[in-house]
Amino acid sequence: DEHEERMVNLKMYYPFFILYDHSLTQFKEGRYEGIDMGYVTMSVLRFFIEENNFNDMAVTYSQYEDFLSRLLYRDFNLEGQPEEIRELVQYIFDKITNEGRPFAFDYFEPKSRSMKVGRTRLIESSYRDGEIVYQISSDGIAFYLDTKETKDESKISIQQILLEKMIRSKNFRGGVEVIRRINSEAVS
Repeated sequence: DEHEERMVNLKMYYPFFILYDHSLTQFKEGRYEGIDMGYVTMSVLRFFIEENNFNDMAVTYSQYEDFLSRLLYRDFNLEGQPEEIRELVQYIFDKITNEGRPFAFDYFEPKSRSMKVGRTRLIESSYRDGEIVYQISSDGIAFYLDTKETKDESKISIQQILLEKMIRSKNFRGGVEVIRRINSEAVS
């Protein structure tokens, strides 16, 4: 009876493992294969959480590009022409956003005895004030929180941010789950 709900809950993890498994060996003859896509993905998610939720700002592509360029130079000691680094940053963005499509995975649902498709996004886009802006999805936030990157003391306040985001996006089912997590934190 709970199989479908469990499979749907797994959807938030799926993009990370696709991205982690997707090394940069295909880009520029593997010149950047030493870059850890798992690390980059988590860094980008944290950047979006900071900007979208703590600073209450949508992110433009140029802000993302600036952040990731600095991260790549600093953490991976990249050498290369700025134009090539911009291409790398765009390539990574295309992978993290799945080129604008949701990440999709098939699973079997035993009640209906049929295959279903789970879909999720880490980053969503919208058009505001004449430009395209990006924000982290509720699944992206939930995934990041589940990785325990945040300190336990701050978990309830971050859960409250997630709840607010889910209410704004009218994801009431997800909001109920966040309330359950907040209640279990309060009881513990």
